[in-house]
Amino acid sequence: MSGCTPILNPQSHIHVEPEAKAVSTDLELSDSTILWGQFAQSLMVTERTLNAIQAESTTDRPGPPPVETVKDHQDPGLVDRRLVIDSRHQLICRLLSENQLHGIILSRPEHLSWITASADLTPGLQLWRHPIFAYLTATHRMVICDTTQSARLFEEELFGLGFLLKEFPLADGSGSMLANLVAGKQVAWDMKLDDRPSLRAAIHGACRQLSTAERVSIRLLGRMLALCVETTAAMIKPMETERGVAAQLVHRMMREGIQPVHIQILADDRACHYRSSAPKNHAITTWAVISATGRRDGLEVSLTRCVSFGPPSQDQTRDFEVAAMAQTTGTFFTRPEESVSTIAPKVRRILVKNGFADEWGRESSLASAGRPASELPSISTIPNMAVIPANSAWAWQVSVGSARVADTIVTDDAGFECITVAKHSIWPTMEIAIKGQSIRRPSFLRREN
Repeated sequence: MSGCTPILNPQSHIHVEPEAKAVSTDLELSDSTILWGQFAQSLMVTERTLNAIQAESTTDRPGPPPVETVKDHQDPGLVDRRLVIDSRHQLICRLLSENQLHGIILSRPEHLSWITASADLTPGLQLWRHPIFAYLTATHRMVICDTTQSARLFEEELFGLGFLLKEFPLADGSGSMLANLVAGKQVAWDMKLDDRPSLRAAIHGACRQLSTAERVSIRLLGRMLALCVETTAAMIKPMETERGVAAQLVHRMMREGIQPVHIQILADDRACHYRSSAPKNHAITTWAVISATGRRDGLEVSLTRCVSFGPPSQDQTRDFEVAAMAQTTGTFFTRPEESVSTIAPKVRRILVKNGFADEWGRESSLASAGRPASELPSISTIPNMAVIPANSAWAWQVSVGSARVADTIVTDDAGFECITVAKHSIWPTMEIAIKGQSIRRPSFLRREN
């Protein structure tokens, strides 16, 4: 071939004329022989090399040892959670037997958190875009979700807790699978959607009670959220905007693994005019109200702190003192076996006696904390006959003028425990006397203007 360098083959010798510019040679070797000669010569493949390669092939290598999941299932924390879930499953079984039902479908966030011992199944927009269900019968409990969520749920939230899995394609939705599960069976819901029976009231009361492990978790959450809010309040600079302060607070919460559920920053008189408002671009000059609700490990807590730049006005001081007295009164009487209908008039009486009767009913004063979205009807307008159970979390919030006071408590046999208090906190406090007992409560922070 003209212009090409001949290929040297170990099986043949080709003589090239040194003065020839172009050589045309007819090779008698087959193409396969020439190619193998190239491969063997360029890579220096020997019999020893080939044997070494074959010895290292994946088929001859010993496989990895099998993963021992027995030890993971015997983790003490996991065993305790599984026992809590088993006891709650037995409660569901009793309800099914009493109502002659085959099973129940749970879909509300607080009920899913309760039956999974505070697993976080519905973060962000999954609550509506990708719903998750729990289907329980007398013998089985399973989670129903789409194929995009099952891996995370059973690797991070539900591992070793005894749940089965039912998946549906994301494009198909959950309707057909739920219809097949309940076809021809008497199945209840935890909400009233159709003519099927609803066990919401019975489950809603049970899900307010916290297990021992959940109480430890919510106590740690309350302390950490209080630290985030109080640190943010101590670092505010005059003329910062509500949105800037909200960004600082969210940053601190996310660093501690706390998911922001509700953030509210109200500057100056906006707290007096608007009881519910998202952070705006208003500058903080004299007064700020910082409210936060955070979620971690499937549990939620709420609290509010106030900051004054320079000496507060007499109206602001009086508003805060009355709000603190009313909020502490509600907290003090929130004890096991107490009825909400007997606590509400006591709180209202404080407001009426101090000339703030119109503040009652402007917003909800009591909410059930702990479980996400586990709300009660507002006691500001409708007295509720609910009885406070032991080991349940409650968030009292009272607003008067531009002042707002809110904290989360957990009831126990000794009365109540305020959990939204940072450990070794230097936040200013105040003494409030109720029934001859002096109770120390958070005051507002005064900053130099």
